[in-house]
Amino acid sequence: MAAKTQLIDGESVITAPEGVEAFIKASGLLSSPEAYGTVAVMGPQSSGKSTLMNKLFGTPFAVMDSSAGRSQTTLGIWVSKADSNPLLVLDLQGTDSIEGGEASKKFERQSSLFALALSDVLLVNVWFQDLGRHDASNMSLLRTVFEVHLQLFARSEAPAASSKTTLLFVIRDHIEQQTPFARLEEMVRRDIATIWGSIEK
Repeated sequence: MAAKTQLIDGESVITAPEGVEAFIKASGLLSSPEAYGTVAVMGPQSSGKSTLMNKLFGTPFAVMDSSAGRSQTTLGIWVSKADSNPLLVLDLQGTDSIEGGEASKKFERQSSLFALALSDVLLVNVWFQDLGRHDASNMSLLRTVFEVHLQLFARSEAPAASSKTTLLFVIRDHIEQQTPFARLEEMVRRDIATIWGSIEK
């Protein structure tokens, strides 16, 4: 099974460099770092982000024991190498956490911006029933992240193509009989377009 390490803890502190160095060596990143892509996942606490990444990429991220109740499992930002692809996988601490409270909002913005800046693909994990809600679907967080991302990188001299990140919305537990998938796709596209259109460029 692939190795994993914590990059940043829940207090926004970069973890010990020796752990990251050991992960880099164990993963074989030094041999061809340019060959690796990066994928990250963000979304509400206890929405199955770590489970999704483990199933998709064979990573060993810790997952919630639902028999013990719904609680925070991932603290900070963790990284692993995909099991069979040259891919780094980032698992972000869940948003909208009871344990974190209001103090966690700053970390949510920082970690989401970190993932957006670093990733080729950013998965936004959303419960089907949360679509159309401002906070639960992470739209308010995405607006903040987009604004800060533009402030930091819009004036960059690098070609625009080199800093593009694909946003991929994962809609969990969709029930086709309740809402056709095409309508959900339309909602997500509309909400993102509204956010993007309202941001000062």
